[in-house]
Amino acid sequence: MFLLTTAFGAALGIALSGVSVDPKLVFMYSGIAISAFIAGWIFWFLFRHYNSQEDKMDAMEEKDPLKVVRADLVGEHPRDVEIGAPETELRGDNLA
Repeated sequence: MFLLTTAFGAALGIALSGVSVDPKLVFMYSGIAISAFIAGWIFWFLFRHYNSQEDKMDAMEEKDPLKVVRADLVGEHPRDVEIGAPETELRGDNLA
């Protein structure tokens, strides 16, 4: 697979070498930017359903029966924090 991507990159470089002259540079970079945007949009369209499954996949890690769960953290998500809020350390009885 690595050699296939390398071959594709080399073929793309050979194809673009004729366009790499001064007046055509804007069109070359515009074409690359537009094709990257389209590829990114197609990638998002194909894999957007994983955004809705992300919390379910995160919950799979929490289903370890040997893992100790703190009762005060049940229902909280690790991403539920305020931006810029100071981090709190667990001390004394709050340690798991």
